[in-house]
Amino acid sequence: MTTEQVLNWFIWFSLLMSIVQMYLRANKIWKRKHERDVAESQSVAGISLLLLNCLLWIVYYIVNDDYNSILDTSIIMMEATVFLLIGSGLWVKGKRGMSFYQLMKNALKLERKEADYLLKRFFKPLNAEKILNILHQLAMIDEELDPKELLLIQSFARNWNIEYNVEKFNEQNQRKSENTFIKLRKSMEDYLDR
Repeated sequence: MTTEQVLNWFIWFSLLMSIVQMYLRANKIWKRKHERDVAESQSVAGISLLLLNCLLWIVYYIVNDDYNSILDTSIIMMEATVFLLIGSGLWVKGKRGMSFYQLMKNALKLERKEADYLLKRFFKPLNAEKILNILHQLAMIDEELDPKELLLIQSFARNWNIEYNVEKFNEQNQRKSENTFIKLRKSMEDYLDR
């Protein structure tokens, strides 16, 4: 057996593994394609970029007569198309009467709202909860939470995906018998020590 034959065998084996891999991933999702959470968990924009990228590579492979790579990239495109259709919400109850264009538009709207979630999770300040507690203590220094103060704190909490419950924060801060200035100073020292 020549080196070229061995390489061809590996290429065909790799293509077979790509098909099996595609089937296993698509099968897991296909069973749940009608569930809203599953459809919304697919990145329509990301999949569209993948399809565009694959299309560019196929053009390159056609120019270079690389038919094995065309086949492999086509397998990726078939899988991506399945995930794109699922991500559009095509099979989700309540969306079945909508046009494909409207489904894609809605999916992209939702994705735009969530686009910065992962970045915020990675770049969230290490002590964001402590900062939120300090803001709450500052707002409650006069023992009254002004609506403007509440809006500011809620905006901060929402921006960093932290649950903010006024009653819970008041309860936490009233457990200690110290006055509000001393508690605030201790919170600041604790934050700065980290």
